[in-house]
Amino acid sequence: MIAGVLGWGAGRVARRIAALLQRIDAPVLVVGDSLGRELNRLGLHVVLLTERRRRRPLPQVIGHVTRLPFASGSFGGLVLNELPQEGLGALTECARVVREAGPFVVATESAALVRRVAPPQAVAAWLLHARLVSIEQSYLGTTLLSTAQVRTTLTAPP
Repeated sequence: MIAGVLGWGAGRVARRIAALLQRIDAPVLVVGDSLGRELNRLGLHVVLLTERRRRRPLPQVIGHVTRLPFASGSFGGLVLNELPQEGLGALTECARVVREAGPFVVATESAALVRRVAPPQAVAAWLLHARLVSIEQSYLGTTLLSTAQVRTTLTAPP
């Protein structure tokens, strides 16, 4: 959870993510409660994916990252509060519900990187295998922000 990372908190991470998503004119699916609240507070149209109903003043959908209850291309972007434990299958399913060229953001604490033995290169590889492109990574405090774009059709260069 990004909420209390060495004083950086969800607010600072959310402001960086909101800047990346500011031009999206469609709802953004957020997997992660504290980050979802912050992004909503910053003016993004957020739909929170949760495994159980919570008392929150923002739209919520009960579901799981491996079986999202949405049609393909339903969202303008997606934000994950951490790497899903379910791995590549969950990333691929999350990418499915984002529109073509939509942003896909994963915010991962450095402690989570150590626990899962997933250095930034491994995170980038997972994103590539989930058919995401234009991957960029940067640190905000101890949080690794990995951003990519969804590509529903990949073609070989001429």
